[in-house]
Amino acid sequence: MKVVDFGKVRLYDLEPVVESFFEQVVAGLSQRSKTIPCKFFYDAKGADIFGEITRLSEYYPTRLETQIMEDMAGVMARTLGERVRLVEFGSGSSVKTRLLLTALTQPASYVPIDISREYLVENAIRVQEEYPETVVQPLCADYTQDFELPPETVESRCTVAYFPGSTIGNFSVDEAREFLTMVARCVGEDGALILGVDRYPAEHHGIEGSHQKHKTIDDLHWAYNDAAGVTARFNLNLFERMRSELGAEVDIDGFEHEAIFDELASRIEMRLISKKEQVIKVGDHEFSFAKGEWIITEHSHKYDSRAVERIVAHAGFPLQCAQAFSDDDGWFVVYLFLRPGHPHAKAILG
Repeated sequence: MKVVDFGKVRLYDLEPVVESFFEQVVAGLSQRSKTIPCKFFYDAKGADIFGEITRLSEYYPTRLETQIMEDMAGVMARTLGERVRLVEFGSGSSVKTRLLLTALTQPASYVPIDISREYLVENAIRVQEEYPETVVQPLCADYTQDFELPPETVESRCTVAYFPGSTIGNFSVDEAREFLTMVARCVGEDGALILGVDRYPAEHHGIEGSHQKHKTIDDLHWAYNDAAGVTARFNLNLFERMRSELGAEVDIDGFEHEAIFDELASRIEMRLISKKEQVIKVGDHEFSFAKGEWIITEHSHKYDSRAVERIVAHAGFPLQCAQAFSDDDGWFVVYLFLRPGHPHAKAILG
């Protein structure tokens, strides 16, 4: 692990390499059903565009999750206890994390994990300036792979994994089980998990007695096909990144963005569709496209409560020790899961 001193923070760098981007682009475009992994959306420019998406009126997940955290972070903090080490997977701008850090009692440290090195350091410095009593230890890594946490400079009482933004939806069910099992190992037997989940539109568990607005397929459609075309720019930025980092030859204007909801698989599928017959060149590799052929760039699964509970229980978080916090209409939920060795879990489990 490489350690780089940036004055206010130290970057712990596992040095995820550009070559993996090249290899996975080549492997994905070589498949019969062409794909590029969605984790490569988030270079510095992609992260900035995603920030724009979160402010769109059509994109409800960030707005609702932020409201839940504003209302319930204090309740979560009391359950977690004092002096926790907070580890955030895919930290981005850490906006929602600030609500949690503010609510926590004497948090020992904050470990934001992101693959975008420059963006990670910039935001880590901002958080350190805002929370000078908390040690901020940015970790540059691919969080879908096993990794080692930075050494603690201030001893914590437990480790809490924070995985907001319904990013768990980018995994298949099997991948989600595997990932959350890794998270359980990361936080240890006495740790905890805070997990944001975008609910399937057929499920409705809002606040009783409120004037509830049911989520529809149209609501999902516009969240990923906004009128201003910001999500389209975000999707097409993959090609910009391929050009700049891999020297790829691609006609970006020859592709268009589309996102559809696959009801059978319960997921949004985001695509880049070829408008014509054309070829993309990456290194010595050439990939031919027919008109109308697409590249799948993201799946965003929408889970119901039972599916989430099965996945998390399999990873080692007892359901008896779970809390769920939702918006009034029940569109989005933030779960708090405790591992069996956490003091509050011990009290519940006896």
